[in-house]
Amino acid sequence: MLTWPDAVLVGPSAVRIWHPDMPLPPTTGVVCAVPTQRRSRPQLLAKRMVLPNDEVRQWRGLALQEPAAALIDALAWWDKNLADSAFCWAVVTGQLPVDRVAGLILMRRGKRQVVRLRHYFTMLQSGAALELELRFHNLLRQANITGWRPNVKITLADGMRVVVDIYFEHSRTVVELDGKKWHFTAQAFESDRLRDNALHAAGYRTMRVTWDMIERNPNQVLATLRALIDSDLRDAA
Repeated sequence: MLTWPDAVLVGPSAVRIWHPDMPLPPTTGVVCAVPTQRRSRPQLLAKRMVLPNDEVRQWRGLALQEPAAALIDALAWWDKNLADSAFCWAVVTGQLPVDRVAGLILMRRGKRQVVRLRHYFTMLQSGAALELELRFHNLLRQANITGWRPNVKITLADGMRVVVDIYFEHSRTVVELDGKKWHFTAQAFESDRLRDNALHAAGYRTMRVTWDMIERNPNQVLATLRALIDSDLRDAA
């Protein structure tokens, strides 16, 4: 069906089929894995690679790389900005099982961008969708602050669902981490404030932390967080 009957859609092309809701820029090229050397054709890119049997699925007559493996290869092949955006989406939506990803990265030792993949795996183990989140997770651990979970889905009374960056369930405290890349557009600014208002109305307290805050005065950030958690516990009592 793709000119070469033994071709398998891989990486970005397989991701687009498995995850049509992932926000990706438009493209016209199709990436195929083929077992022997083939000449690429317009809009059809051949990559000589043989996939393990457990990485291949059948879908409507097409052979596709399975979802997790396709996403891992796409994260390695995409440019860094697009890969970071896709990784963030994948973590928030739960598309990358830690155990499966560990095995996939191990199989790609010596391949292109394996260092990038290993760093993503470190973030995944921590539950971080962004570099800023990983930095803050490490800061909390170093300060022995416990009782928090990363990227938690909260359903509010009106049915609105939000994913918060850090959640302290025992005190109903939410920490939102604002990186410039993700939060400093006018649309994102408005969206963040709407989320904050909805959380406040539902009885949650929110704290916003930026990269500069963590870099310049991490002790003040931790002191503010401890005071917020303590005040919530006193109010609950």
